[in-house]
Amino acid sequence: MKSLTHSVFLALTVFLCSCESNKDKPSGNDKAGIPFTLATNYFVRNDYGDSVTHLRKLESREAFEQLFGMAATMGPKGKPTSINFDTHYVLACISNNSDKSIELQAASLAAGQGNILLTCIRKEGPVQSFTSRAALILLVDKQYQGSTQLQLR
Repeated sequence: MKSLTHSVFLALTVFLCSCESNKDKPSGNDKAGIPFTLATNYFVRNDYGDSVTHLRKLESREAFEQLFGMAATMGPKGKPTSINFDTHYVLACISNNSDKSIELQAASLAAGQGNILLTCIRKEGPVQSFTSRAALILLVDKQYQGSTQLQLR
C-alpha cells in the first residue's frame, strides 16, 4: 500500500511539474505579454472628475499625485507600493463613481503593432450606502512603450 501511495504521489508531482503556464507567452494574435507589478494602497482623489471607466498612462510623480492619494493601513502590507518613475510608468484603469462596489482585475497586458492593450475585468458587487471609485494601478517598465488601449470585460 505504501508503494502505491508513493507511486501515485510521484506521478502527480511529475504531472504538475510538466504543466506550463501561458501567462507570459504571446497569443496567436501577434501580441506579446508585458510583465507588470500591481500597486496597492492608493485611492482616487475626490477632486478627479472623469465619469466613465477609462485608462490613463502616467509618466511622472506629479501626474500620478494629481489623480491618487496614499491609503496606508496598519500591518506589514499597509504601505503604498513604491513607484520609481525613472524606470517605470503607471497604467491606471479608473472606474466611474458608483454606489455599487466595483472590483477591477487585470486579465492581460499585451504589446503588438505599437500598441499596449490592457484587458481588464470589471466586476460589480452589491449596492453600498456611499459612492466610491475603483482603480487598478499597474507599474510597467519603461522599455514597453506604445499607444495605450483599454478593453473591458
